[in-house]
Amino acid sequence: MSNRDVTALIINVLAAATEPADKTLALLFKHLIDHPEQLAQVRHDPNLLAAAIAETLRFTPPVQLIPRQAEENAVFAGTTVPAGATVFCMIGAANRDPDAFTAPDTFDIHRRDLGTARSFTAAAQHLAFGTGLHQCVGAAFARAEIETVAAMLLPLLDEVCYSPGFRYQETGLYTRGPVSLSLDFTPSTKAAPATTDGRP
Repeated sequence: MSNRDVTALIINVLAAATEPADKTLALLFKHLIDHPEQLAQVRHDPNLLAAAIAETLRFTPPVQLIPRQAEENAVFAGTTVPAGATVFCMIGAANRDPDAFTAPDTFDIHRRDLGTARSFTAAAQHLAFGTGLHQCVGAAFARAEIETVAAMLLPLLDEVCYSPGFRYQETGLYTRGPVSLSLDFTPSTKAAPATTDGRP
C-alpha cells in the first residue's frame, strides 16, 4: 500500500468509529423517548440495551448508503449494471425490507427477526455495518462506545423528554442523523454504586 492508501484507510477507520457512533447514540435516545414503554423496559432491565441499540441501527442506520463498483457485468431485477459502474447500496431501504423484517417501519427492541447477539458482526441481519467481507472494521469499537455511554447516561436522566418547543430535524445524505437533540430531564437521585471496598 502507498502512503496515500494507508492515510486514507486510517482516516476511514477513525471516521467509521466516531461519526456513526454519535449519530446512533442520539437516535437511540430519540427512539426510546418516542417509545416510553420501551424506555422503561430498558431502564428496568439493562440487558435490553444491546437490543435497543441493534434496533436503532436497523431502524435508522447512521450510514445510509455505501458505494460499490461492479467488477463485471451483472443483472439486478432485469437491469444490467455494466462493469466499472458505481452502484449505491441503500442501507436505509434494505433495513426496512418487509421480506427481511416483520413490520419493518415499527421500532421494536423485542423483534425476533433481528438477532441481537450477531448484530455487531459480519453475520448481522441488518446492514448498518455492511455485511460479510465488507463489514465495517469499526463495528466492535462503535458498539463499545455506544453501549458504554448509553449505560452511563440512562440511569442518570430521569423523566427525560424533548425540550419545550424542540422540533426534530435530520440532515445528511451519506451519513444521516439529528441536527440536534435538545432534551430536558431530572437528574437522578439514585446513589452512585459503591465500590468493592465500600467507598462510594
